[in-house]
Amino acid sequence: MKWFLILTTFATCSLFGDEVMGVFFSSEGAISPKLVELIDQEKESIHGAVYHFTDPKVATALIAAKKRGVKVELITHKGKLSKALDDMKKGGVEVSIGKLSNKRGLMHHKFLLFKNNKDNCSLVWTGSYNITKSGSNSNFENVVILKGESTFQKYWQEFTSIPK
Repeated sequence: MKWFLILTTFATCSLFGDEVMGVFFSSEGAISPKLVELIDQEKESIHGAVYHFTDPKVATALIAAKKRGVKVELITHKGKLSKALDDMKKGGVEVSIGKLSNKRGLMHHKFLLFKNNKDNCSLVWTGSYNITKSGSNSNFENVVILKGESTFQKYWQEFTSIPK
């Protein structure tokens, strides 16, 4: 039985190569419901570096994830504080300001890391999408969801390198 579980893990979560789980464009419909779906499926932790965050529906989903025991941590840009971020702080979500030097410019990342999600795999959500209503409904934005430990680890290294 042990070997079956190990082989099943290899078959569903790629340890040696990554897989594109989805590509989304805001011109095809709202992006935020896809993000909320992933948040609702997460079992362990969500870490994100997001330049701008104002979407109350995504904020509510992250607060709910925190309440069900998922570790949730976001890093954002110093000039982009919002009511949604304040609400998340009040809801127990760890929200930090990325303290990058002026020489490096803006903390302009837009990615989220899901440690134990669909098929018990690590996922990376990345693209041009700012987590805002206009980013989901009005702007021309894109998102790619990647499944695989090597890509997850590369993004994790970047996330942990951002000074807070």
